[in-house]
Amino acid sequence: MEGDTAPKPRVKRNLTPAEQQAEKIKEMYEDPKKGMALPPEMPEQWKAHAPPEMVKHVQGSTAAVGSGAFHMYKMMRRFESDRIQAMQAEADRMQAQAAFDAKRDAQAQLDEAKTSKNRAKREKKKKAQQRAKEASSSTQRSRAESDEADDQRRKRRLVAPENESASDPRPPPAET
Repeated sequence: MEGDTAPKPRVKRNLTPAEQQAEKIKEMYEDPKKGMALPPEMPEQWKAHAPPEMVKHVQGSTAAVGSGAFHMYKMMRRFESDRIQAMQAEADRMQAQAAFDAKRDAQAQLDEAKTSKNRAKREKKKKAQQRAKEASSSTQRSRAESDEADDQRRKRRLVAPENESASDPRPPPAET
């Protein structure tokens, strides 16, 4: 019996949150078709009870009020203070949201103004570069054309016509 190596039983102990999550993931991978238990959806925000339409236990200034009336009064007062506090929190949240929206819109307008100004500068620079490029290409073309014309004139000067006296109206140079 000493040669038997039986798996050790798992010792139950408190798991850390990381170990709990690892266990859940391990279980999920073991059977992927099994559904996952998702936590219930939380309400967007806490809402107080609506104010009562009719108050059943109205306390007055009578001498015969029972001992339970005080607890009813405390409960009603707590419900009402919770309701007022919830309304105040909602009003504060709405006011903070409105202030945030106004600030965000103002910043967006500033950003758009700056962006449009920079966009205009970029467009102006791009147009200036295109004009300079067109001007340089046109000057290069005109230079090339003028160089060709100069070459043609030089060739004409260098190459003498066959009948020099007939084509040249200038008098021949004087011989010394």
